[in-house]
Amino acid sequence: MLLLFVAASAWFCWRAFADRSRVAWLALGLMLGLGALAKYQVALAALSVIAFWLTQRGWRDPLHLRGLLGAAAVAFAVFAPHLWWLVTHDFLPLRYARHTSLGAAMTCAQRTAHALLWLADQLNRLSPALLLAAGLLWKTRSAAAPAGTPPPEVGPDARAFLFIWGLLPLTVIVLIGLATGADLQFQWGTAFMSFTCAALMLLLPMGRWHRIERRDATTGFLAVQILLFALTWVMSPMSGLGLSKSKSAGFRSEHFAARIGPPARVVLGGPVMIVGGSSRIASAIALRLPERPLVLLEGDLVASPWVSVAQVERHGVLWVGDEHSLPPPPGLERHWVTGKLWWAVQLPRPDAD
Repeated sequence: MLLLFVAASAWFCWRAFADRSRVAWLALGLMLGLGALAKYQVALAALSVIAFWLTQRGWRDPLHLRGLLGAAAVAFAVFAPHLWWLVTHDFLPLRYARHTSLGAAMTCAQRTAHALLWLADQLNRLSPALLLAAGLLWKTRSAAAPAGTPPPEVGPDARAFLFIWGLLPLTVIVLIGLATGADLQFQWGTAFMSFTCAALMLLLPMGRWHRIERRDATTGFLAVQILLFALTWVMSPMSGLGLSKSKSAGFRSEHFAARIGPPARVVLGGPVMIVGGSSRIASAIALRLPERPLVLLEGDLVASPWVSVAQVERHGVLWVGDEHSLPPPPGLERHWVTGKLWWAVQLPRPDAD
């Protein structure tokens, strides 16, 4: 969803300036507001809008000045109900972020190494587009430009737009990692990758790209997609080739749920309504239990606002984990299913409603 709202925001941002459209400004605010409801990360798109507005000296144009204020008002109106929820719930998602990725507190050397690793991963995500662009350039290495047709020029506004949307969000993420020691999540830059490739293409003369035939571009695009589908299948657990890097690929969740569920229900004296512990294991087992219980991620109520203290007291908790995960709460007996996987039961409070 974030990719959709970022792309829509970029489109309406460009149309607002190219067409001098008040409607585009309002639509931009709507996309930013909806994007904020999907992911707070849409703030990077808002930053790109402001940066482009500054490069176009929007404060000198009454239409663009009113347009930016109108977009901000629409975005705030859409986001306001969720903002109220954040205030009344002590900013739970932000507190969780501070305890996890934003609270990693890496050393200077670790920050630099992690930022470089993050950039390398972004290039890896961008590699299909770069592969397509390189292939098309190689195809046109000896082709001449069509006679009498000068290569199209990219105006300074368009260049600034693509550089801002393609490079500014990634730069900001890296700076956040270097300045705060945050554990940068690799997916944070994905929504802006389509603009990054276009920005990098501008580093070469436009005449090179002008020689590319549409037929060759379509063929190359389909070839890259087929290659991606093939690699995805080969690296997936379904291929049976053992190349999957997923930690859950070999986890027999259905088998373990069938073994843990019945004795856990006996101890609880009823259905399993909450599964807590290691998020990877708890989520996998919860999906296999017929009750479809709620998941208490890492046993942390802050990270799991859908689970309340009252629910824990009323229904109890089935705790699961392995040798590498945190143990269950003190006083609970662990039952080992295998040499690595265990479960424990936290009983409901007798006086709970």
